[in-house]
Amino acid sequence: MGVPVRSLVFQVIRASLPFDYGFVTVNHNGLGLRFYVHYEAFQVIDELLLLNQYAEAFKLKPCVVVDVGAHVGAFTIPMAKGIMQSCGKGLVMAIEPVSINYRALVNNIKVNDVENVVLPVKAAVDVKRGVEELGWVNVRERVNTITMDDVLRLMRGRGYDNVDLVKIDIEGAELGILTLNTNWLRHVKALVMELHPSVYGIKGLRRIVSTLEREGFNVIHVKSQMNTRQALKKWIENINPSPQWLTLLLWKTLVSMSLNQLEIDYWYAVKEEKLT
Repeated sequence: MGVPVRSLVFQVIRASLPFDYGFVTVNHNGLGLRFYVHYEAFQVIDELLLLNQYAEAFKLKPCVVVDVGAHVGAFTIPMAKGIMQSCGKGLVMAIEPVSINYRALVNNIKVNDVENVVLPVKAAVDVKRGVEELGWVNVRERVNTITMDDVLRLMRGRGYDNVDLVKIDIEGAELGILTLNTNWLRHVKALVMELHPSVYGIKGLRRIVSTLEREGFNVIHVKSQMNTRQALKKWIENINPSPQWLTLLLWKTLVSMSLNQLEIDYWYAVKEEKLT
């Protein structure tokens, strides 16, 4: 199946599944995680929970986490469950600006019983406070912006001075917060990130890497491949059926027929020394 045909099928599926919420249970590391999701959230769950994007983050077993671009909680919820198991107490600050995602995030925190660990914040992270307009799929929305220094202040209000892990996935806006006013990085032990050189170019990517290295991080580009049929099998086995699930199953089946491999691609930065 050629790329134009796959693209057409994708558009038809997206048109047939607008932003109505569905409810799914995802099996992840022996846990049944429950999510209110819309169509686009299924893709995020697929990437984070089934294809294991950011796998290095879970190996750290962090107790204090900041999730910048929390979406519906596909990273926040399993991290919170891990904190409850490994640390007893801790914090995930889940920052999400888009209303349709934030509503699902708040509900997902409740249905997974992690309210004592997760602090949701409806805002976008930027290099300065203010208001900006964000575009998400076909929706535009004006949202408040906060800085990473604001995030640290909120954490100190909860009794935490340092951060074990920051996860960043904000569709290109990471360039500013990772290269300007970066004193906050001194309080962070590790980051996992989806970087977007298609937005800010190779020069922008190099600026991010060099800034992190100057702050004492060892920066690693994690790339791996997964067989598409194996990915389809994981989808069938680990997500409970629903109308959205059945429609997207068709899409994933078509992908597995036309592609042999899926690429997992993210960046991992960690300091060797422990925070004091």
